[in-house]
Amino acid sequence: MSAARVDCLPNSRSFSILGHFRDPFAFQKLLDRCIGFIHWDTESAFTWVKILLLVFTGTYYTLSCLCLTRIDPAEVPLDHFFGMWFLVGGGCSCFSQWYVLAIERRHLAKVIGFLTNLQQNGIDHPTRVRQRSRIVLYSIVHWTTNVSQTAVWAVTLLFTSSIAHATSNSYLQMLAYTFFPLEIMLIGMTANVSQINTFTTLLVFAVEFEILGEDFRQALDKWNVVDMKTCVRRHQKLLEMVMLFRDKLKLYLLLSLQIYFFSITFCCVMLVIQLKTGDNQMFYTLINLTTALLCLLLFGLFCDYLDLKVAEISDQVFDSKWSERISRDRSMKRNLLMILMRSQKKIKFTCGDIYAMSIVTCMNVINMCYSAFTLLMNMVQD
Repeated sequence: MSAARVDCLPNSRSFSILGHFRDPFAFQKLLDRCIGFIHWDTESAFTWVKILLLVFTGTYYTLSCLCLTRIDPAEVPLDHFFGMWFLVGGGCSCFSQWYVLAIERRHLAKVIGFLTNLQQNGIDHPTRVRQRSRIVLYSIVHWTTNVSQTAVWAVTLLFTSSIAHATSNSYLQMLAYTFFPLEIMLIGMTANVSQINTFTTLLVFAVEFEILGEDFRQALDKWNVVDMKTCVRRHQKLLEMVMLFRDKLKLYLLLSLQIYFFSITFCCVMLVIQLKTGDNQMFYTLINLTTALLCLLLFGLFCDYLDLKVAEISDQVFDSKWSERISRDRSMKRNLLMILMRSQKKIKFTCGDIYAMSIVTCMNVINMCYSAFTLLMNMVQD
C-alpha cells in the first residue's frame, strides 16, 4: 500500500487572486529583478537600481567593519557593541549566501527555465493549478515574514552603527544613523531573495515529481506504452535537473546552517543580557528568535518533502498492475526496475558534503543553540 499523500503547503483556496498567476516562480522572478542574482539586463532600469543598491550595501558594510576596529568596547554599552558585531557577522553571512548562488546563476537559471517550461506545457493540469497558487502564497508569506524580522532588527539595532560611534562629526553621525536601517533591510533582502529562490525551486520540483507519479500510475494501469516511455524520459530528466540543483546548493546550505546557528545563538545571548538588565526590547528578540527557528526548520522540511515526493513514484509503480502485465511486454521491464531503484534512492541534499540537510540536522542545531542558552543563563545566575 502506498504512503499517504503529504502536503506541506497551506490551502490557498480563499486567495482567489493567486489563481491568476500562471507561473509558480512569478514572485521569485520579481524579487530577482530587484535584488537577485539571475536576471542581469543592462537595458533594464531594474538592473541599474539593483547595482546601485548592492554598491551602497557593500560600501556601508565595508565602512562599518573598518570603523569597528576604532571602537573601544569599554566606551559603548554592551548591547550596542554586540549590535555592531551582529552587522559584521550577519552581513557577511547574508552576502555570502547571495554570492555563492550568484556564481552558480547560469546553472540555476537552467534549472528554473526547465521547471518553468514543464509548468507552461501543462499549465492547466489540476495539480499544477492547485499547487501553483500555494507556492506563490508561500513565497509572499515567507518574504513578508523575513522582511518583518529584518525590520525588527533594524529597529532593535538602530543606534548601534559603528560608523556613528567612530566619528565625532554630528553630520556624519546623522547620515550613519539615517542610512543604517536601509543597510539592515538590504542585507536582509540579499539573504531573503536567496531563500525564496531555493524554497520555490524545491517546491516546484516536488510538484513535478508528484505529477510524474500520477502520470506513471495512469500509464501503467492502462498499459499505454507510449505514455510510459514519455514518463521514463521525464523521470530521467527531472532527476538530472534535481541532482544539478542539489550539487549547486551544497555550499549555500552549509552557509545557511551557519547563519541560522549564528542568528539563533546571537538571539540567545541578547536574551540573557536583556533578562539581566531588564531591557524592554526582549519582545523583539523573541520575535527574531522564533523567525530564525522557523526558517531553519523550513530548510530541512522542504528537502525532506522533495525526497518524499521522489520516493512516492516507486509507490505509484508498485500499486499499479505492472507486475501482472510485464510478461506481455518485457521491453519495459528494465526501465521500470531502473525507475524503482532510482526512486528509492534519496536525493540527499547536503551542507557542503558535511551534514545532510534534513529536519533531523536542523533539530540538532537547535539543540546546540539551546545548550548554549542554558549555559549562559547558568553563568549569569551564578
